[in-house]
Amino acid sequence: MGQTVLELEGGYQLKTSPDGMEAWIEVPPGTTFKDFSRLKEQLESLGLQNLLDPPILEEGRLIVARGKPPQDGEDGRIEFLVDFSQGPREISPHRVDWREVNALVSVPAGTPVARVLPPSPGIPGLTVWGEPVPPKPGKKVHIKIESRAEDKDIEAIEKELRELEQEKVRADLILGPGLKYEIKEGLIVAREGGFLELKERRLRLYSVYTLEGDVDWNTGNIYFHGKKLTINGSVKRGFKVESQGDLEIKGDIEDGAAIRAEGALFIFGIIKGERIEIFAGREAILNIVEYATLKVKGNLNVTGYLLQVRAIVGGMLSVIGEKGIIGGEIYTEGSATVSVVGSSAFVRTLIKVGYSYEVAEEVERLEKEFSKLDEATDKLKDLLVKGIRLAKAGKLSPEKKEMLKQLHAFLKKKIIEMADIKEKIKSLEEHIDKGEYAILQITVKAYPNVIVGIGKYSMLLKKEHGPGIFCLQGKKIVFRG
Repeated sequence: MGQTVLELEGGYQLKTSPDGMEAWIEVPPGTTFKDFSRLKEQLESLGLQNLLDPPILEEGRLIVARGKPPQDGEDGRIEFLVDFSQGPREISPHRVDWREVNALVSVPAGTPVARVLPPSPGIPGLTVWGEPVPPKPGKKVHIKIESRAEDKDIEAIEKELRELEQEKVRADLILGPGLKYEIKEGLIVAREGGFLELKERRLRLYSVYTLEGDVDWNTGNIYFHGKKLTINGSVKRGFKVESQGDLEIKGDIEDGAAIRAEGALFIFGIIKGERIEIFAGREAILNIVEYATLKVKGNLNVTGYLLQVRAIVGGMLSVIGEKGIIGGEIYTEGSATVSVVGSSAFVRTLIKVGYSYEVAEEVERLEKEFSKLDEATDKLKDLLVKGIRLAKAGKLSPEKKEMLKQLHAFLKKKIIEMADIKEKIKSLEEHIDKGEYAILQITVKAYPNVIVGIGKYSMLLKKEHGPGIFCLQGKKIVFRG
């Protein structure tokens, strides 16, 4: 737009800037405007908008109007929905947990990892003549996809990549395997669970991951949602490792550590410590375990030995090392094959096969609950009898009679609860004993002072046995060498 010049009354000239955003009158030196209203009417009649009242005198120009400049649009951006910050986490206003440092960021499958926010178009401006001035729109976020896209997204993603090539614009974010870009929703989503890695402009997800060092103060506790996590080092004292998939640890497990694998578990180092807790959702292969607590839902294979270990095994048990099982309590729902049970020092050792410890534990809990209810209902019955006697004697007010009714209803409710508990106990007791087909095979020997259990039956060994098999014969445990 060129400069506009209009003649006004009194010989004045109205001029506008080339962009139409400012209008002024050239004022000779010494000229003053005592009454701007007349001039203002004339300017309005010409169609001038956004008049300044009063006008502003600047360097010999009387600025009478200014346009409204456009507001450029904001660029699109990526908003991460996952916390990538590292460092100890605050657990109270005055405390932090130095074992929770978020050094390795893990997400389950389906987690929205980031949101792609579109650019804004901006707000148009107006010249002094009321003509619109278009804003500069914000820049679009460019995502490059390395992973295989779902069929429904292929066309949209290919279009995105073509635009990227044509514009020769650098991608704002490059997505690796395991991640998908849902364009319509504007979301970057984890296709599978695993560790996230954000380096410069590249975002990757590892569903199978290997940690080269130890789990210690540098890594903090580890929570993994992928298929398999391998740790080439050890898990240091007091640290925690949890994996939703398989877990393999090549080093040792120190006291106070907690290890949990929803899948299979493999630990090749030494597990040593009274405060260690180990859980495997499927099978487990361990080497040497001392003093720890184990819970394995599948089969447990021990290549070394178990020393003063408390173990609950949902499948079969195999301990093939030359020391076998020394001390502790071992419960397995299936059969067991063990080289040696007990020791020459006659260390008390308990091993039960064909026995569902978890069910037995639940029965014990229900029996305790039943006992407490039984005691409480006895007291309620006494109160109810006394109340009825007082009511018959006419010594209870209407309010107390209402309370007596409520007491009776509460007692009935507790009696029903007790009946339900009895039914649960009866049902569970049928599942405790799985010893009919379970056996304990001893490949070398079982020492005296070992308690052998099969199902709900037990026997204390008073002499050495083995090699051979312990099994049930009727309601009696027998040894067949």
